[in-house]
Formats: sequence, C-alpha cells, structure tokens
Amino acid sequence: MIAFVGIDGTGPYWTSDYKPVFENSHVHNHFKNWPYPDMRWYHRGPAILGTDCIVEIGKAAAWLMPKLLMGSAKGVFLAGYSRGAAGVIELAWYLKKAGYSVDCLLLYDAVDRSIVLGGMKCDTPIVDTVKEAYHAVRDPQAHSRESFGNCGKTMESRGATQFKSQYFFGSHGAIGGVPWPANGKKPTDFVDEGQPDGLTAVTFAREQQCATETGQWMKGHCVAALQRCQARLGTGVPGGAMREYVRQRLHYPGR
Repeated sequence: MIAFVGIDGTGPYWTSDYKPVFENSHVHNHFKNWPYPDMRWYHRGPAILGTDCIVEIGKAAAWLMPKLLMGSAKGVFLAGYSRGAAGVIELAWYLKKAGYSVDCLLLYDAVDRSIVLGGMKCDTPIVDTVKEAYHAVRDPQAHSRESFGNCGKTMESRGATQFKSQYFFGSHGAIGGVPWPANGKKPTDFVDEGQPDGLTAVTFAREQQCATETGQWMKGHCVAALQRCQARLGTGVPGGAMREYVRQRLHYPGR
C-alpha cells in the first residue's frame, strides 16, 4: 500500500478552535479521501510561534517508520501547507537518512518561519530521493503575506526530482484551502490580512475561486502520481477506491 502523511498550516492554538477552520483544507481533504484508509496520517499545523514544527515531524516519522520497516508501506506521499509544507520537506530528508525515498511531495505555499527548521536561510532544499514534487505558490501580485517569503523552491538535484510549481492569485489562506471568510463583506471587497501585511489585491470572490483552482490543480497531479506509483510497485487499490478518489470532488465552504 501507499502511505500518506499530511501536516497542515499554522492555526489557532487550541485544537477545538483549529479543527473547524481546517476541516476542508487541501491537506486534510487529501487525508480524508486517501484511497488507502489504513495507511494515512494527518496532523494539525503548528501554533503561531512555529516551534512545535519539530514535534509534528517526529510524530509523523514515528507513525511512518514502522510501516516502512515492516514493508506494509511500499510507497510514500507527503503533503503540507505553509509551515507544515516546510515540515514535510524536512521529513523527506529524515527518510533519506533512514534509507527511504518519497514518491511524491505535495506542497501548498511552503513557508519556513520557524527557528527549528531550515537552518539560517530557512530554505531546506527538496532532497534528491523525492521522485516527484508539486508546489502551489501564491502569486506575488496578490500581495498576500509579503512578510512570509517562501521555501520549497530549491532542490538538491534537479535531475533526480520531477518538479513543477505554479502561481495562483489568492491569499496564503486560499492556497491552503482555507480562504478568508466574507463575514458580511462584499464579493468585490479586498481581503485584509491584518498586521503586519495588511490589505491584499485579492477580492473575497477571488478567494473562493483560488481555493478551488489550487485544490483541483494539485488533485490532478496527485492522482497521476498515484497511478505512476502503483504502476512502479505493481499494486492496485481494492474495491475501486482509486476510482472513487479520482471522482471525489473537493468542497471549500470557507473558514
């Protein structure tokens, strides 16, 4: 079977507050719809300071390593949003040191704003044992979270990893599948992210469109990568689960 590990983005400290916000995030949707229900793991993203990123990586490794060692997991897909994306990039390096590769890395607007990841440059390259990597990035013209920057743009070996990235015009939240809620705002009003970044160039109407476009773009690459992984491993998915995964439509009701 093919294992899935997902680490989501930064959100409220209390999990009871976090869960409703990220219920339909892209990473969580991958987890909920994964065609191998016994081979999936998801963790909420870090709190505002980001120092718990390393804890999430440790929990992911503790779940995944026994399955790799025992052979029940034949392939590995990693997905992450924001700091969670930085986390799965680091997890791929950990797996390399343990002797395992990653079949596919799915990144949603990867950001390393944590002193515990990425070294001084906060930009750990994608390790050469990742076969495929896809990165949905917020368009700089959207003027969203300009103080954040991005990681996940460099690779240890361009020849070893099939890499594709694409800009999407939306906020950092929309890229992760958690668009800003309108809360009485007009569709033509612009999203204000508050301090320190302030007003974006993204309307609330565009937010929802961006979330949908980003999710479907990544879903297409994920499905194709899954099929390639199955072909390499000579495995299938019992009970038509793969067909259901392909048909599954993602929903983005907003925060």
